[in-house]
Amino acid sequence: ADGMQHVEGTLQLMAKLLQLAPRHFVELPDRPWMEHMYQAYGTARAFLGAAAAVTGQSWSFQGPLCISQWYGRREVWLISRTGVAPQAIPPKGFKALFSRTLGLGYLKGVQQQVASFPRQGQRLPQQQQQQQQQQQ
Repeated sequence: ADGMQHVEGTLQLMAKLLQLAPRHFVELPDRPWMEHMYQAYGTARAFLGAAAAVTGQSWSFQGPLCISQWYGRREVWLISRTGVAPQAIPPKGFKALFSRTLGLGYLKGVQQQVASFPRQGQRLPQQQQQQQQQQQ
């Protein structure tokens, strides 16, 4: 992305994710899924600390809240922004983040599509035709 190396791109992505909210519960996969980050930072905590530093904001870390063995070691961290309370995103800034929002009109179209799906035990029209042909 934008000519960044793998480590820098992952770090910038995590920093941008942190900026989306004042608090995050984060669980990162272990090796080999983020091998490049473990080679660069050694631990999930060190990587998260580096991402927090990139934001230019102050963050507090609590954890690990939970450690589990599931596809490797996994730690859950609570990361909270400290200091100044976050301000609401102005409408123009919101539109820059989300250039297309899906309103009620979109949801009505989805509801109509879902309503046309066969219910459990019902057959699709094509299946009904095949069954009628087999019976004849």
